[in-house]
Amino acid sequence: MKFHHIGIVVDHIADNLKILENILQTKETSIPFHDTIQHVNVVFLNMGDSYIELIEPAESETPVTSFLKNHGNGFHHLGFEVEDIEQEIANLEKKGGRIVCKPVIGFENRLISFIYFDSVPGKLIELVTKPE
Repeated sequence: MKFHHIGIVVDHIADNLKILENILQTKETSIPFHDTIQHVNVVFLNMGDSYIELIEPAESETPVTSFLKNHGNGFHHLGFEVEDIEQEIANLEKKGGRIVCKPVIGFENRLISFIYFDSVPGKLIELVTKPE
């Protein structure tokens, strides 16, 4: 597994992106997109070898809506790029992880999956396949 990104849930991408760009002195971002499966808007801020992913709910009920209500803007998950997503899921399950999202098509047409760990800060690990 290779570290890919840290996922941060925010109430408004545009406002938080401006703040981060100012603090981090970077403006290289992905084109914002709407994830129709998760019902969120997403943008990736390029940090060189990794990314900061900003995620905002696009509807009133999304997988991150309750997180935002309970915690406000903040750290949501760690994302790792993997060669074989099914094998990594099996490895993480053996280590006590619980699948909360089976592999689905995510950003850049990559397969993504979320694994829950009670013992991991933020509780969630996202697995992301390498780009084709």
